[in-house]
Amino acid sequence: LDAYAKEKAIVFEGIDFFMVWFFLMTGNYKALAKKFVRLDDSLKTDEEVIAFLKTRTKRLPEEKLI
Repeated sequence: LDAYAKEKAIVFEGIDFFMVWFFLMTGNYKALAKKFVRLDDSLKTDEEVIAFLKTRTKRLPEEKLI
């Protein structure tokens, strides 16, 4: 777990990949925050988790996709 925490890995408990995708596509970050596994104490509140998830799920500029 220390290695995951060091790399700021995103880990969820109790949901599968489809549900993660569904919550992301519908913008339901609150549901994702409830299932988010806090590997360390850097993200204490659901609001902090939501802000973190939004930084990791930004749309890439089109020039990066080519």
